[in-house]
Amino acid sequence: MRKIVLLFVGVAAAFTAIAQDTAAYHPLTLGQVVVVSGKPSLVGTTIHAQQFQQFNRTDISHALDPLPGVSLTAVGPRNESAVYVRGFDLRSTPLLLDGIPIYEPYDGYVDMGRFTTFDLAEITVSKDYTSLLYGPNAVGGAIWARSGSSSPARKSRHEIVSR
Repeated sequence: MRKIVLLFVGVAAAFTAIAQDTAAYHPLTLGQVVVVSGKPSLVGTTIHAQQFQQFNRTDISHALDPLPGVSLTAVGPRNESAVYVRGFDLRSTPLLLDGIPIYEPYDGYVDMGRFTTFDLAEITVSKDYTSLLYGPNAVGGAIWARSGSSSPARKSRHEIVSR
């Protein structure tokens, strides 16, 4: 038994000496990763205020109707105006008003017919990959509505609409 233990210790010492001599320590250096945070960019199709005023589009859902990949529909028991962006409904495509997400807690469908284009400067629809900063519901893209300037020197615009 003593011979086996001595043999084992001798073999272990020999392998340790060989391993230390032959293998020089070279640490693996990876490149530097820089993470920069900022305002997420939304790349997509943009409709400006002049375009939806020219075609008399008075709410967001009708303003988005002429875009490719966007289809207008009415959903829910209240017959709300909604859009599908490449087949994804408003539960998978958030509506952001100046960067603030608009949600409906009852059933998840925002009535886009209630948001008028009166004070909007532009509407951008992203149909591609969107940033994770838009939240977990941005699978189908994102709809970003930007309001007009809030400066005191802003021009006043009045409109009377009859339906």
